[in-house]
Amino acid sequence: MPSCILQRDTRPVPDSRVQDSTRGEDGGGGDRSVGLMLKIASAHLWVHDQEVALKYWTENVGMEVRQDVTLPELSFRWLTVGPPGQDDVSIVLMAVPGPPVMDEATREQVMEVVAKGFAGTVFPDHRQLPGRL
Repeated sequence: MPSCILQRDTRPVPDSRVQDSTRGEDGGGGDRSVGLMLKIASAHLWVHDQEVALKYWTENVGMEVRQDVTLPELSFRWLTVGPPGQDDVSIVLMAVPGPPVMDEATREQVMEVVAKGFAGTVFPDHRQLPGRL
């Protein structure tokens, strides 16, 4: 299951009324009030192999490495990539952990789900990706 790290964006919102894009303009009640905005700092994707994922996201999609920290004593690697020019956005390429984070049965279940393509979803602007995927 993907997870997100949220940061509160305290910048003022220019207009306190925002049109809800999921509703039509026919008076169906599309306006909603917006207070302080939350800004997503990172999203996590479960991956089978961090090296394969790193190669895909950097070479095929055009992301850049943000952080790559290995803690060998914990058998843990924190690996993040992000779109060039958007330094405040990161995608964590997280290897599916074993014990003590997940018991082996849970780990196997997550690995099966990841193999089916349900590791999380990232929706880049497709207009910026011609010929990359």
